[in-house]
Amino acid sequence: MSQKNHRGGSISARKRRIEEIAYLYFDGWTKEEMAEESGYSIRTISRDIEYIEAHREEFLE
Repeated sequence: MSQKNHRGGSISARKRRIEEIAYLYFDGWTKEEMAEESGYSIRTISRDIEYIEAHREEFLE
């Protein structure tokens, strides 16, 4: 059985999305550019960036 988060998406898919957004974020992309490139909403991008900032050390290792 696969793990699901509270919105129904898989945890591994969320992790992959956040890693993708982190790469673009640290490369200097704007939220609008990230949304257009990834197909995710700007609100989703904003939530991911909040998570990335709160766990910055994890992404900069």
